[in-house]
Amino acid sequence: MLKSLRHERRKRLRTGEVLRNRQAGFSILELLVVIAIVAILASGAIPRFIAAPATVEAAASALSANLRLSRAQAVGGASHYRVSIVDSTTYTVNRLVLQGGSWVVDGATPTLTFTLPGAARFTSAATAFEFDTRGTRVGANTVATITLRDSVANRDLNLQVWPSGQINPA
Repeated sequence: MLKSLRHERRKRLRTGEVLRNRQAGFSILELLVVIAIVAILASGAIPRFIAAPATVEAAASALSANLRLSRAQAVGGASHYRVSIVDSTTYTVNRLVLQGGSWVVDGATPTLTFTLPGAARFTSAATAFEFDTRGTRVGANTVATITLRDSVANRDLNLQVWPSGQINPA
């Protein structure tokens, strides 16, 4: 019986039947060709993702972070901080000091100027948000809304600054 199995196997090897049954996978060359094609396609797509313009969400996130940081510094530093919208693309952050009963810009601390990225623009009027040592907005009794517009995507994003100093997306 063993002899007949060997004979059958030799017969199959001669006819190529065994080789056809074992050729179910891909060769190394085929895999390398597919990987090369995918790499070429990906190399064209990756720069588009990297060079994508900054969105209005990124601008709102940065502004919100600077408002919160200014509020925290006012509470922790025993001084006032003011965030001022200068024009449609720029805002500044200033530390204020008490002089003669009023809070004025501290000349010893540099003014931090920020420019909105990409196509983001302020659509609300020029406004200033001053935070006192308790973290509340000075002279505010209503919620202020800052509107950022993405001129490319044609959409708006709002931030609310509460009298308590809390900053929320609207």
